[in-house]
Amino acid sequence: EKTTSLEPRGFILTNVPYLFPIFSFGLRTDFKVVGDNVVLFRPNEWRKGSMDGALTPEEMAKKINGFDNGYVSPVYMTRDGSLDVINDSYTMVGLLNDNVEVVDIDTLVDIAIEKHRAT
Repeated sequence: EKTTSLEPRGFILTNVPYLFPIFSFGLRTDFKVVGDNVVLFRPNEWRKGSMDGALTPEEMAKKINGFDNGYVSPVYMTRDGSLDVINDSYTMVGLLNDNVEVVDIDTLVDIAIEKHRAT
């Protein structure tokens, strides 16, 4: 059942200014549920341009298409590094495989909680 509360339930963790691993996630964990209804997501940042790790829309789609089936993750996009958030995101989404589902953050949180409860 969809939650209608205005309280934030999903948090995308970021490491600023450098992307360091969050060790409590381990190597294969994509999110952690805190309490009954709050989800902390592993960083999955998308930058474009000349920065280290910067990806084109084609490269980002390839990265996402390579995730295991059932992987639950947001994509955090930033405008620095010349990412054109609107046009590049439409380009990237058009290159995703049929098994990849693009959803809003509330739905993503609900999917993560369902997956967590099923394990």
